[in-house]
Amino acid sequence: MKKGFTLIQILMVILIMGISASVISMTLPSDGSLAGTASEHADRLVLIMEEISDRASMEGRIIGLHVEAGGYRFLYQTPNSQKKFDDMSVEQLMFLTRWEQLGWTPYQVDGVATEMTFDEGIKAELRVGGMKVETKDETLDIVDFDKQARDAERKDWPQVLFYPTGEVTPFRLRLIPEEGDDKNNPIMIIATETGRFRLFDPEKDRL
Repeated sequence: MKKGFTLIQILMVILIMGISASVISMTLPSDGSLAGTASEHADRLVLIMEEISDRASMEGRIIGLHVEAGGYRFLYQTPNSQKKFDDMSVEQLMFLTRWEQLGWTPYQVDGVATEMTFDEGIKAELRVGGMKVETKDETLDIVDFDKQARDAERKDWPQVLFYPTGEVTPFRLRLIPEEGDDKNNPIMIIATETGRFRLFDPEKDRL
C-alpha cells in the first residue's frame, strides 16, 4: 500500500525550495539591461546583506563591506601579520590603535556572491551616517608606517561593519545607471543600525 507525503515532508520541501531560490537569486548573472541590472544588483544585495548579517551573529565575528564605484567585496577581521612592528618607533606604536593592528581578509561563502564587479554602466555611491564616502579608484603611493601609508590602507578597509550583535553601520548605497532612460533614477539600498535592509521607497523615505 502506497503512503502519501506527510505534512512535515511537504513543509521541508517548501523550505528547501525557498532556500535554493534565495541562493540562486544571490548568485545569478545580470540580464544585460542597465536599468534592470541596477535593480537586479540591488535586490540581490539586500538578500546578501541579510545573509552576511546573520553569519556575523552566528560566527561571532565582525564582517565588513568595502564598496568601490565598480563593485563590492565582503571582508573579515584578522591579525595583520604583514606589518613589521619591530621596525616602528615607540611614537609610531603609540599612535597605532588596535584597529590599525588588524587586517582584513576576503570573506567567502559557498553560494553567496561575497565579491562582485557591477555590470558596465553602473556606478555605486555610498553614504555612511550621512557622509559621502569616496568610491573612485585611486592610485596611492604607500610609504611604510607614515600617515600616507595608513591613509592608503584605509582605502581598502570596509566602510560598513556587520557586528555579531546584529547591528550594522547605517548607510545608503545608490546604484546609478550611467546610461539609458533611468540614468537620473538610481536605485538605493537603505540599512539601519539595527540591521534592517530595504530598497528606498520615494513615497515613504526622504533623501
